[in-house]
Amino acid sequence: MAPGPGDRSGGPGYPYPYVISTPPGCRRQGILGTAVRDYIHVDDLAAAHVLALEALEQRSATAAYNLGTGRGYSVLEVIKAAEKVTGQKVPYRIGPRRPGDPAVLVASAGKAIEEMGWRPRYTSLEEIIATAWMWHRNKPGGYSQVYSPEGR
Repeated sequence: MAPGPGDRSGGPGYPYPYVISTPPGCRRQGILGTAVRDYIHVDDLAAAHVLALEALEQRSATAAYNLGTGRGYSVLEVIKAAEKVTGQKVPYRIGPRRPGDPAVLVASAGKAIEEMGWRPRYTSLEEIIATAWMWHRNKPGGYSQVYSPEGR
């Protein structure tokens, strides 16, 4: 199973947990390509899910939606934004693109906007990273701290 946004491993599909979740001196150096991706804030994703559930209550047909800001950022831009937000250097080295990995993937959320009235509230990469950084600083144990009996 691939790591999720609260996972501390910062797997290959999730660069910003890697760049913000580990204290300086404890980070491992990652091999990062420069692929461009459209990052979305978890609150915007949750809001879209609520709107989709409300739409299902009103009609029986299901639909698929792309969600995103419509703006792509390279992994290197994510690293630089994280360094700016956190004030900490992120060690990295550029590696080759993974086989089959598209150079650019950016969402077109037009259908979600038109049919559900969804719009991303967080459109700035720095704002997305800043809220994730605040969460990680407040919950250094990640989700295990949030969902364990000791974390409640």
